[in-house]
Amino acid sequence: MSHKILVIGATGNVGSHLVKLLAEKDKQVKAATRKPEAYAIRPNVEATAFEFDDPTTYAPALEGADRVFLLAKGADPEPQKTLIPFIDQAKASGV
Repeated sequence: MSHKILVIGATGNVGSHLVKLLAEKDKQVKAATRKPEAYAIRPNVEATAFEFDDPTTYAPALEGADRVFLLAKGADPEPQKTLIPFIDQAKASGV
């Protein structure tokens, strides 16, 4: 079975470092970003479109992933509109 990790915030300070480390360890990574077309190509990494404010990006980002790394903003004023729906969809898809 091929394991793939979806990293939310792959262009941020923590996410970009995590993607690099995972890829160097030959882990398969889906790098979630608002602009996948601008994401640097690297071995073991597939860029995927993701935006918390756009639920239509959730399923394509989750497709093929069996794990998710998510470092959420602590000051999200309305997690019920973004964070919770994404987590619910991840759980429903078996991730």
